[in-house]
Amino acid sequence: AACSLIWVRSYGSVGDDIGYSLSYHVDGAKVYLCGSGGGSVSSQPYYGNIDFVVVKVDAQTGTQEWARSHGGSGEDSCSRIIFSSLYNMVVATGRVTGSLYDEFNIGDLTTTTVVHDEAGNLKGIEMHGVVQRDTSGALHVTGSGYSLFVGGTTSGSMDGQFLTSGQDGYLRKLPLSSILKYVD
Repeated sequence: AACSLIWVRSYGSVGDDIGYSLSYHVDGAKVYLCGSGGGSVSSQPYYGNIDFVVVKVDAQTGTQEWARSHGGSGEDSCSRIIFSSLYNMVVATGRVTGSLYDEFNIGDLTTTTVVHDEAGNLKGIEMHGVVQRDTSGALHVTGSGYSLFVGGTTSGSMDGQFLTSGQDGYLRKLPLSSILKYVD
């Protein structure tokens, strides 16, 4: 049977852009996409090389509502995004090579988690990692919205957990409220 395409849209910059993850809003009206941008996406600042990008889209029409970029001078990317219905916020995680806002880069690549409200305003950021490389690729906010789980790969000892090989997987649990620094 033939597929009935409803819509397809491109979101990006003049550089190479990649979409890695999406999350569907609970009311079915919005979709959030994250990935990396090789240039300015929707007139957002371009921090250099490749940036961590989050995009909000109308699920019915595909119309982009907003885009946000974060980054250092190196290869930054967002690998996982989810919508928390309790907080009505978008939580995205990935890796960044430089410091962001008042958070400081720990090493070469640092696990970075950002939180935006539905309007795209930055509500929180957390950078966590080791002197070597680490990145996140797994993310979950509990149904109650209070706990945030971030998982990924590290090439260094993290928070008293010692590296057993060249790279290890890790899983962190923290209260989501602990990274909400910019809530009005």
